[in-house]
Amino acid sequence: MTVIMAVLGALLLASAAGAAEVVNVSLAANVSEREPVGPFAPAAACQTSTPPAYRVPVVDSQAFHDVYLWTKIAAAQTREIRHRYYKESAGEFAMTADVALSVDPSAGYRTWSSKSILRSLMHKGMWKVDVVEVGDAERVLCSVFFNVE
Repeated sequence: MTVIMAVLGALLLASAAGAAEVVNVSLAANVSEREPVGPFAPAAACQTSTPPAYRVPVVDSQAFHDVYLWTKIAAAQTREIRHRYYKESAGEFAMTADVALSVDPSAGYRTWSSKSILRSLMHKGMWKVDVVEVGDAERVLCSVFFNVE
């Protein structure tokens, strides 16, 4: 019941403002039939700042070579969002990828992007993906953090 109310609330907010809203996210090893497969633990969540280490999904670069950010979006009209991948280095996040995604009107449109993860030291450490709504003014809808080991 709580999930249904959250989805309806997000759709109402999106409709009222004409904006998109993130309903749910998952950081996973793959996506099949529009659903995340093999979500990394702990579960990904939208954050406003870097969360404590124990709340950040961990990706083993020896076992996994791709990371998928699956996003469920509520939108009253067709929108463009972007998944912007950032790698932390020396306390600063630098963008490594910018993926454009189209979102159709829905209370729960599912879309995703992926990022290849190398086994090298350059990919180990903290990452962030910003889910950004493209429009008159870009707006960060959600930030998802993960750690590559």
